[in-house]
Amino acid sequence: GYDAVLMDLPGLTNNVSYNGLWAARNVIAPVEAGPFEAEQADQLRQDVEQIVETFDVNVKLAMVLPNKVDERTKLAEEYLDAFRTAYPEAIAPSHIPYSQDIRNATEQGQTAFRLSKPSKTAKQAREAFITDAQALAKRLRGAT
Repeated sequence: GYDAVLMDLPGLTNNVSYNGLWAARNVIAPVEAGPFEAEQADQLRQDVEQIVETFDVNVKLAMVLPNKVDERTKLAEEYLDAFRTAYPEAIAPSHIPYSQDIRNATEQGQTAFRLSKPSKTAKQAREAFITDAQALAKRLRGAT
């Protein structure tokens, strides 16, 4: 009776990740703006394609979600552009900016939405999370 179940799968190809992808059918991939993470996202795409081809099931990369983006760097923007090019149908409409405020909240067992006085970046992150959640819900409704 669930509309969605979130699973945090390992970032490598193994039986656990294959079984998780098979069960999920709609995959959300949070990805940081870096070379290792870009390789992991590409491997995930290959794994999804292999499952679809091998087992004839409908598994898709529903959203690539750039996360912890340090907007002060040119490199982050280059990775965002690369993700937009590599995943035009799956890229989230908003990226999640890096926010020390969110890291601090997490250490206290809270979310960005529970912060009483969020920083500018925490506010931006909350807005991006809402925008992306709405876009994901729309994509998933279209997938059924």
